[in-house]
Amino acid sequence: MTATIDGHRPEMTAAVYFGDDGRFLLFPLAKDTGFARSEVDRPLWLGWDGVSVEMLGQMVWECLSVSAASIGHQPSKVPPFLSASGAKSDRAFVKMYQLVYVSILEDRDHLEAQYWHRRAGGGFSGPPDERPDWTVSLGLDATPFDLGTAVVQVLQAGGADMSAQTGVSAPPDSDDRIGYCEFKAGLLGDYRIAAGQCDDPVEAVTGLLEQVGHTVNDDPLLFVCAITTCSLTCLQEGFLPDYLVEPAKSLGDISGRLAGQDLAAYKADSVLLGKYLAGQFRIIEAPFPPDYFPGTWGPAAEAASRVWWNNLLQGRPTPRG
Repeated sequence: MTATIDGHRPEMTAAVYFGDDGRFLLFPLAKDTGFARSEVDRPLWLGWDGVSVEMLGQMVWECLSVSAASIGHQPSKVPPFLSASGAKSDRAFVKMYQLVYVSILEDRDHLEAQYWHRRAGGGFSGPPDERPDWTVSLGLDATPFDLGTAVVQVLQAGGADMSAQTGVSAPPDSDDRIGYCEFKAGLLGDYRIAAGQCDDPVEAVTGLLEQVGHTVNDDPLLFVCAITTCSLTCLQEGFLPDYLVEPAKSLGDISGRLAGQDLAAYKADSVLLGKYLAGQFRIIEAPFPPDYFPGTWGPAAEAASRVWWNNLLQGRPTPRG
């Protein structure tokens, strides 16, 4: 089922998205004129009924074939995954979909179906070493049934809810805001992955805070969520990095800006954080703080950065200009 060009088998890749509405959205991926891989504007849709793995596999094979002989979309144009889904931004799209990449590397004798998880700050990230169940390898003679089964298998291993009801399609989510509970869940998932990749938990939490820096710097509510969640994660293990001690003790009350499940989760976290901070814990000196924390600012930026930092701690935006 794989194509060859002049006796050479090119790289072939398909992006298989599974939506919260219970539908698959598939794209071939191909090199654009800048040699980066991006979607070919030939989307395929499949409503998931729990059993149509053979049809899913046929569509994946179709995308792989198109991938071998196409050109990806140009960076100046709207990405096909946004125009096909109706999502208004990358972040809104990621809130709606799970992702599996199916790829045949150049001149390799097998293909891989690989689940990529949602990152707390948006986007998708490949599987860590400790999650081999997020990848399934198959021979190039894999049947559509086998390939479709592999895609479903890695989605389920990644925690995707495959019981979504086909046809119950909510309007495209144009809201790219991330709620407290959603962001907290992403942080905890990313921390578990980071902790499994390094022996030092301080290094893991520092790397996580750096990873979400751009997101939390622009959203004070998510900043409070990040400091609260990371501090609790460390304190539950009996320690706190030195750069987190003062921020954790200085957080303002954002309960007036939350509602529903987000408000309930925040209140519970805030009470628990207060109890831990009032108890005994080890303060561990970190080699360096995340690159937007106090101590990383130059003298010229100190005054303005301090105002911005204090506003973040209180969960309020800093006026621009």
